Amino acid sequence: MVDVAFNDIMIQLVEYKISKWKLDDDEHDESSSAPSSVSNEGPPVRKLYVGNLSGRTSYCDLRRLFRHYGKVVDAYISRNVITRARKKYGFVTFKYPEDASSVLKLKHGELKLHFRTLYVAPADSWHQPVELPDGRVLWKSNSHVCKRWKEVCLDMWVYQKHLDFTSLFSLSSASYLDMPILEAFLKRCGRNLQSLDLCHGPHCLNASVHRIIATYCKNLRCLNLAGLPVTSYGLRFLSTISHELRVLNLDSCSGIFDKDLQKMFRECQHLESVTLSHNNKLTGKCVRGLAHAPLKILVMDGCNSIRPGSLVSGLRELKSLTSLSLNSCATLSSSDVSGIMGAVPKLRSLSLAEYFPLLSSTALKALDQLHDLISLNLQLNLAVNDQIMDAITRSCLKIEELNITGCSVHSWESGSITDSGLRSLAALPNLFNLSMSYMANVSDAALEAVARKGKLRKLVCRGCPTFTDVACISVVTSCSELELFDFSGCDLVTDAIVQAALDSVKLRTNGVKLTLVVGATSVCGSAPVEKNPLLEVDFSDLCIARLRPDFVDEIYFPSSDNEDFDYMDDLCDWDWDCHSLFTGDDDDDDFYEDFSDDGDYYED
Repeated sequence: MVDVAFNDIMIQLVEYKISKWKLDDDEHDESSSAPSSVSNEGPPVRKLYVGNLSGRTSYCDLRRLFRHYGKVVDAYISRNVITRARKKYGFVTFKYPEDASSVLKLKHGELKLHFRTLYVAPADSWHQPVELPDGRVLWKSNSHVCKRWKEVCLDMWVYQKHLDFTSLFSLSSASYLDMPILEAFLKRCGRNLQSLDLCHGPHCLNASVHRIIATYCKNLRCLNLAGLPVTSYGLRFLSTISHELRVLNLDSCSGIFDKDLQKMFRECQHLESVTLSHNNKLTGKCVRGLAHAPLKILVMDGCNSIRPGSLVSGLRELKSLTSLSLNSCATLSSSDVSGIMGAVPKLRSLSLAEYFPLLSSTALKALDQLHDLISLNLQLNLAVNDQIMDAITRSCLKIEELNITGCSVHSWESGSITDSGLRSLAALPNLFNLSMSYMANVSDAALEAVARKGKLRKLVCRGCPTFTDVACISVVTSCSELELFDFSGCDLVTDAIVQAALDSVKLRTNGVKLTLVVGATSVCGSAPVEKNPLLEVDFSDLCIARLRPDFVDEIYFPSSDNEDFDYMDDLCDWDWDCHSLFTGDDDDDDFYEDFSDDGDYYED
């Protein structure tokens, strides 16, 4: 009998064409919830929308106000999903449609509560209780759906394993992440959370964030606190959840010291990746605390207080380390870098990019000790020269990815890497990804020699003013597995490269798509080119003008086309004829003597 009755109700619901149930009212804001008109179709109006409520109005206040107009079945005030603060609107449900109609007939201004004039209108049809043909009313139909939805949402929060706030709090939004909001999130999903990223978007978080994380997130494996303030007290809290921690990012976290980190690291027995970049108080002594962890990745970019002895002794104890990044560690000297390479001979990835004022080319020759190296980043490192390239090609035969962008002084007379050094890269049997932008003293012949091996998959050579169509066509025709070729800013490259690339991809049997980045070149794209799904031409200009070897700063050397500069140049020209006209003195020597004899201008 119960099943028959249930089936009858379901048939009646289908006859009324109730196609879907909306989410609960707290998922809508005030503007979207306010109905625009009264519809005569659908179920009778029993539920009313009430707007312009005060922040201190409760559902009991709504009940007391509207029960003077009829029997109130339910009163509800919407709340903010995150902060749980009351919104300025709610809903009141009457037992009889006549009671709701009597409220709707009231004149504007008659309904007041807490010194506010209330706005009343019928709720949307999908919020109304459903009256069946036999006279029965499904009062809880909407509530049942919302309750089930809430249960599903809560289950989703419980099983949430990864959490970041990039989409919720973007830089363009006016809202920001603060401590109450973060705690509300972690209360719901912290129990099973494995990854927490707090570095994206605007926030107003303080040092207490570590206590909240340690309270609710007991099973974290990845934690990103980049840019947040960290204290010794906060690191003690993080030590309590460190038993499962695998990845830790403390980039630009002010207030941390080696002693506190070392104590925390001793509790982290499973750490595999640690980022400590841009912390000028770290000397490297903290690395010793990671001796018993299976650490594979260590990033200490921009740490300018590193003591080489402490760092080297710590690195020697990291038996599992395969990736090391020390970009822009300006205090490291040649002997320090040589000692670091000797301490980690099993490295597979090394980054020594950007600013090293105390580093010489002799120290980088120690790269020949790293026989297992697969990825090497020497971007903007002016200590790199042809001898270093030769050492790499003789000893590091496993290299698959190499970045030598900007390894050339801004001079046409001499360069750190020349054709000789670039040609030597052809000896690397597994070189797939090569970045060699902003090179001054390299020619088409050198690039052709590298491409002749035909194994390149990604080639970036932005802002190289000497490269022409000859070298670029050789690249696209020789490398059948090439996926990306970025030569934006190479002025001498023309439309011929596009046609050559089209002819090349037609011969491919591997189905690999080729993308050409041709911005700021002589490729205009005006000539009609046959379309091919294996070729994409991107006109984006990714070249950074100030890194080009032929860059001239117009602040100090304005262009001759600058009319304002020409005007100022004319003003600065001294008209000696006019001078003699006003002074009546044709002798220029006397003019200079007036200044040289005056003690106010020249004093001993």
